[in-house]
Amino acid sequence: MPKFFVPHENICDETAQICGADAAHIARVLRLRVGEHITLCDGAGTDYNCQIRELSPERVTVSILDKCLCEAEPNVSITLFMALPKSDKMDYVIQKSVELGVKRIVPFSASRCVVKLSEKDAEKKTLRWQKIAHAAAKQSGRGIVPEVCRPIDMKALYEAAGEFELPLFCYECEEQQSLKGALSERPFQTVCVVVGPEGGFDQAEVQQARNAGFRIVSLGKRILRCETAPGCAICAILYHTDNL
Repeated sequence: MPKFFVPHENICDETAQICGADAAHIARVLRLRVGEHITLCDGAGTDYNCQIRELSPERVTVSILDKCLCEAEPNVSITLFMALPKSDKMDYVIQKSVELGVKRIVPFSASRCVVKLSEKDAEKKTLRWQKIAHAAAKQSGRGIVPEVCRPIDMKALYEAAGEFELPLFCYECEEQQSLKGALSERPFQTVCVVVGPEGGFDQAEVQQARNAGFRIVSLGKRILRCETAPGCAICAILYHTDNL
């Protein structure tokens, strides 16, 4: 069944309104008709089973038949800190991370990042990335649209460690602590995963992360591409917490 996110203010008692591009998509692309069913989501975890009552490319009015909590959301909150990669790799990382269930994505700039964004470029990129997250959330049946934040620097990254019960920092040269071991030590509800750029982290960055409270972990004996590592870590977290 098609699913669309709508602002909470567009949901009123037993009816809801869909406007703009989504209304045009329903009428002109999906070619749905009055009487057909769609699912709406308020972006806060509630799904609404609806029936189309009135339809035009500008506005679709639906009757709300029932509502329930979205079952697609993990019971742990996962934040991905992703070093700015080259080319359009960030688009891929955002799309797949949202599909898998992250709650928030925070790009950051490390010393070995090739990409350097100006304030203007960062604003434009963030708007684009948020649209990708919205589309991925809709396609995968999420109950929220994960937030894509503006890029931060390493100092802000280190300061963020205290926000999470389990702050994980993925490092390809770590030989002592595995991701599996870190996940098994104690229960957690909030977790973050830090993934570096194509060239990896330098040792000073890893030591500063350790000093800030991050758990330095290995993702295995193979060197993963920067766009592969997030999905690997997220899937491991979901499997460990019975969300996969």
